Order: sequence, then C-alpha cells, then structure tokens
Amino acid sequence: MHHAGVLARKLVCWVSCTIHEGETGGCEPGGMPPSAESRYDEGLKMSPFKVIENFQLRRDLVTFLQNMVRDPKLQLEDMKVKLHTCLRLRERVLAVLEEFGEDALTVSLRQHIEDVQEEVRRRIEELPDGTTRVLTFPDSTLRENALLKFSLAVTVKGDTMTLDFRGSSPEFMNRSINTNQASLKTMLLTSYLQNVWPDLPQTMAVFGPVKMLFDEKSLVNASFETPQPMSLIPLFKAMTIPVIPMTKLSYSLPHRYTRWWRRSTTSPVLSSTAASRRTARMSAISAPTSMAMARADAVIAMASIRSRRRSRPTVTSAKWKSSKRSCRSCASVPSRWPGSRRLRQVSRWPWLRDDRLGA
Repeated sequence: MHHAGVLARKLVCWVSCTIHEGETGGCEPGGMPPSAESRYDEGLKMSPFKVIENFQLRRDLVTFLQNMVRDPKLQLEDMKVKLHTCLRLRERVLAVLEEFGEDALTVSLRQHIEDVQEEVRRRIEELPDGTTRVLTFPDSTLRENALLKFSLAVTVKGDTMTLDFRGSSPEFMNRSINTNQASLKTMLLTSYLQNVWPDLPQTMAVFGPVKMLFDEKSLVNASFETPQPMSLIPLFKAMTIPVIPMTKLSYSLPHRYTRWWRRSTTSPVLSSTAASRRTARMSAISAPTSMAMARADAVIAMASIRSRRRSRPTVTSAKWKSSKRSCRSCASVPSRWPGSRRLRQVSRWPWLRDDRLGA
C-alpha cells in the first residue's frame, strides 16, 4: 500500500506501511504453520497489486482478500490501519515539503543514505583485516530432532566486509524452517543496528559496503518451492551470530559504538518550544523510513503533553498518586517516567543536532 507525496504534480517520494498479518489462510490458523510441507500449505500468495483508488479501499479486492483467510474482519481492519498510516505519513511529508521545500527533502534523503554508507566504510576500515568464524547448531525442525548447521565467516579487507554463509545446512523440501536471502538480510541488518552499531540511523544503507555469500538451496538461501512459514528459526539465529565475530574484530578498537546506547537515546531535543518542533520535523526528513515520520509525530505530541503538564494544578490525593504510578499513555505523564528524562536529551547523531540544522 503506497501513496506518492506530490508537489506540483511531481513525484517526490514514496511512503509505505507493512504489518504482520494474524491470519493468511494456511493449513493451520495463524499464518505460521509448523506442519507445512510445501509452499502451497502456507496460505495466501499473491504479487503486489493496487488496492487503493482515490484514497479509498477497493471493495472487490478487499472481498477477495477476506475470502482467502479465516478471519475476514481482522483482514479488513489491518488494511484500514495501513491505509490510515500511509495517509498520515503523506500529510507529514506534504507538511515538510510546504515548510522546507522539495530540494531540502530530496537532498536530506539522499544525504542520509550516502552519509551512512560513508560512516560504515570508515568503521569497517578501522577494523583489523582478516577473517573470523562462528558456528551454531539448532537441534529441531519443530517436528523432530535434527542437528542443523549455521556457518558464518566475517572477512574484513580495507573498507569492505564479506559475510559468508556457505557451509550451512541444505534446505528441507518438506519442512517449514527454510528461509530466503531477503528475509535473512533483514534480520542481519537488525543485528548490526541493534548490537554492533546501534548509534547509526536505521537504514539498509548500512549494508552498502557489505557483500554476502550463500550456497544455493541451503537453509539460509532456500529455493522458491520450499515451505518457509517458520523461517524464524534461522532468522533469529541471524540476529545473534554476527555479534560473536564482530566482537572479536572490534576487541582491539579504542572505543565501543555500543557503549553510550545503554544510557542515551536517539531522540532529538524535545521541548515545547517552536525551535525544537522544527528540529523534530527536520529529523524526520533525514530518515527514509516511516519510523522517522512516526517518531517526529511522537516527539511533537510528547512535547505538547509536557507543556500541558507544566500548567496542571498540583493534585496530592492518594487516588491521583496511585494513578501517576500506573499511567503510561494519558496526558498526565508521570514526571519520574523514563520518557520524561529522554525528552531533555540531545541526539548523539551529529547530523540531527540543532547547530547542524540552524534551529
């Protein structure tokens, strides 16, 4: 589901939204059947098609999708949520275009990608050249005991890195725990951004200088005909196994990029001032994902809540005190909630600081 952000009838960018569907019409309810023995047991399979016209869901295609699953109401609600999210993101992009102009948005998105790639190359180059390896052994196909092998060799040479998964177990033609390259790369990105370089913006540009090698028809690069509804088995391994070789390669470095992450946050400065709201909007420009736009909305909303909370009369009743301890989402955000502290912290990303944006 996509909508184009348009200025003067010119396509500027795309916004998108995706979601985990709770039901896909597979051989078991829920969309992740461990008993699947072929790709045809997985449920609904379709190529992308347009389901929105003039900002409205097409009733014929909605009916088609509802008829393919066990929970048609959930299918419709999920589609409505995705549509609303895209419309909201479209409003945010149009607001940015109106305030800062088309060039500012385009340049920010491009610079975001290029700056991240350049920074990753610099970080790879400071690692010692060489190869380090790790093996891990899952012991089940979810239907019987079986010793599986996941192999990873990380090679650093200059400013490039190679992730070599060759030597992993072969694919299973009648078991559901296979995965594919695209899904595996997504989880590898999660691993690097969560455990290795958590201070970097969340973008696939991180893998610009990274090359990946796979065996054909292996458990981590399975063929199209294999069942893959429980691909989380190898995917969760992909979230953890890069940490071991990267820790070895990073051992001799004089600093750790993960060190500040435990006591800080990537949120920009938050307050109720107009300047900080402008900073929040500009920080949303510099990220190509919908997460950044949603974060900017949250930033401004929390700033408004904080401003309103300052003007509230002090209430000292026992009932109010107990509600303060349990409150998480209402307008009366507890002053001791960690989120309140984060509102006053400055971003550790240099390109999101006020002085770089002229705010």
